[in-house]
Amino acid sequence: IQVSIPIRNIYQLPTAPQYLFDEEARRSHRNLSDNLTFFTGCSYLLEALGGGAPGLIAEVKSFEPGDTTKLRANRVLQPSDLGFLKVGLLGLRCVFLG
Repeated sequence: IQVSIPIRNIYQLPTAPQYLFDEEARRSHRNLSDNLTFFTGCSYLLEALGGGAPGLIAEVKSFEPGDTTKLRANRVLQPSDLGFLKVGLLGLRCVFLG
């Protein structure tokens, strides 16, 4: 048996955003300081992902077969070559693109 009742009537889903406080409902958009804070946080996240992930991958590839776990952790936390600076610049470029 098929019943032609719209799903919206069955579940009674809200069509407008729901806010916890009335002040939030009255605001139409974020102000300048909210935007600066939000986009600064996004740029830091982009830099961490854009520069940190390739640097981590490069350090993991530099592991040698006889390395202990302690030595491997030290290599990841304290890179020995300056190649990570080139990768860090990739993260900065991602920030400027964002």
